[in-house]
Amino acid sequence: AVLEDKETGERLSVFGTHYNPDGGETGEADRTTQAQKTLDCIEYVTAQYGGAVILMGDFKTTKGTDKTANALLETEYTDVFGGRGIDHIFYDPSQLHVAQSRVETDRFTANASDHSPIIADVFYQQKNMLG
Repeated sequence: AVLEDKETGERLSVFGTHYNPDGGETGEADRTTQAQKTLDCIEYVTAQYGGAVILMGDFKTTKGTDKTANALLETEYTDVFGGRGIDHIFYDPSQLHVAQSRVETDRFTANASDHSPIIADVFYQQKNMLG
């Protein structure tokens, strides 16, 4: 989704994904292909609309485990949770900042998925009011 603030004209592109959960070389190869397609899609959308980027979803990978994590974690985007877990929220730190984040463990929501939901409050960086 590409969202635009009607007052400021600032745009935010939000992407969600759920990668192949299969193990082994085939699963890793699929996730690597999916990661590259994701990055290609982000590049295409931001070339058309500009703005900041948030990418989130179930990537089925943790930092350092396979090529998918490396493809995504070695971009200009920052992972809110530093590569821990298989769910990730990536954002553009040059335009956005994270006010707070958490892994939801409340007994009413922790079982909403096969793992605990992750949440982040992300805001645009404050503009320099002097110039």
